[in-house]
Amino acid sequence: MKDLTPLGLRCLVEPDRERVVVRPIGEIDLATVGLVEAPLRELWASGFDAVVLDLREVPFMDSTGLRLVIHETRLAEQDGKALRVEIAEGGAVHRLLEVTGMLDHLPVTVIGPGSLNTVEPG
Repeated sequence: MKDLTPLGLRCLVEPDRERVVVRPIGEIDLATVGLVEAPLRELWASGFDAVVLDLREVPFMDSTGLRLVIHETRLAEQDGKALRVEIAEGGAVHRLLEVTGMLDHLPVTVIGPGSLNTVEPG
């Protein structure tokens, strides 16, 4: 497990069999988005075909973070790879994706207390 920690955001990178989980903990904004982007790019370049971006512990994400999620999802699709995004039901990222209409267009798994609900892109 690798931990990258500056600017109030930690980004854990956790191998999980054939996939890797990238788990930012803290706010994702213009100042910190690169800390999430860097490990994603490194994992794709290293040959991983499946990555989970676990945003359940992100209490705030601005449009820069949203742009990153959209961009990385599109890059993965173009390269025949899979990026799954996990978010907390009712959390800040969930609300952002709902308000922007992106919840139905991204490979998002909404995780609620004690349940798992997958929302597939429409």
